[in-house]
Amino acid sequence: MFRLLDLLKLESSSADTRLLKALDVVHQHQRSRRKVLTVTLDLGFASQRWQAFVQQRQDGEVLLDRHALELCVFMYLAEALQSGDLYVAGSGAYDDYRAQLLPWDECDRRLDDYGAAVKLRRGPASLFPSYETSWKSWPGPSTPASRTTARCGSIRMERRI
Repeated sequence: MFRLLDLLKLESSSADTRLLKALDVVHQHQRSRRKVLTVTLDLGFASQRWQAFVQQRQDGEVLLDRHALELCVFMYLAEALQSGDLYVAGSGAYDDYRAQLLPWDECDRRLDDYGAAVKLRRGPASLFPSYETSWKSWPGPSTPASRTTARCGSIRMERRI
C-alpha cells in the first residue's frame, strides 16, 4: 500500500487537509518498530470511536497506536477517494475539475466562434428569434375574444385580435 501511495499524488478537494497530514505521519513512520507514536496529530477527520481506538493516554500524555492509526487512516482514505474528498492529481476521471475550467476571459473570447459553430447568435434578444415570428402568425384561440393571453413560465405575452 505504501509503494502505491509513493506513486500517487493525493490532494484534497476542500480546505480540510487533516487526513493528508495523518497520511504523511503514517508514511513517515511506516518502517518504525515502535508500537506508539508521540506525535501531535489532529484526528478530527475520524469518528469519536476511531479516535478512542487510536489514542492512548499514558502519564497525562496522548500517544497514538501506530497500527490502529494506519488502519484508521487507510479506512478514511478509501472513503475519501470514493466520495471525491480526495483525488489523485493528474488522473482523468477524478482530477480536480476546477483546474480544467477555462478562465472567464478565455470563455468570452471563444463565445462568438462557438455560437457560429452551433448556429446560435450572441445576446438574449437573439436566443429566440423564431418565437416572435411564430407568435405573430398564431391564429389565436377558437373562441372569439378581443384579447388573448399566453403564459410560458414567468413570461406573460399578450396579443390583440
